[in-house]
Amino acid sequence: MTTPVIDDLYASKREPSTSLGDLVALAKPRVTALVIATTAGGLWLAPLRVGVTVAGLALLGTVLIVAGANALNMYIERDIDGRMDRTKGRPLPAGRLAPRVALWFGSLSPRRRFRFWHSVSTRRPPSSPSSPT
Repeated sequence: MTTPVIDDLYASKREPSTSLGDLVALAKPRVTALVIATTAGGLWLAPLRVGVTVAGLALLGTVLIVAGANALNMYIERDIDGRMDRTKGRPLPAGRLAPRVALWFGSLSPRRRFRFWHSVSTRRPPSSPSSPT
């Protein structure tokens, strides 16, 4: 027979495991989707048309940057999130994910993410051939 004190002791000794769902939760998919919607809207409203490949790569780069920023935000605010009813079920305050995993996920090659996004966002579409006058 176990007691709540013993159960709590064993629960605190368990190493949190990493699940795909918890990693996705770190990226805050709803917030990321809103940023992607505004990025896509900006691409659509841009005075110069970009190709489908460039637009897709720009959106992918934006997803990578936003997901990393969201994960770092959850890492930084994990203590505060544990005190609020709305956020205490997130992976870090709930103990389902080790803080070092969130830090790794959020800081995974931020320079590479930025370089990827920057290389796509600074591309110019090929200029149209001059029309004969």
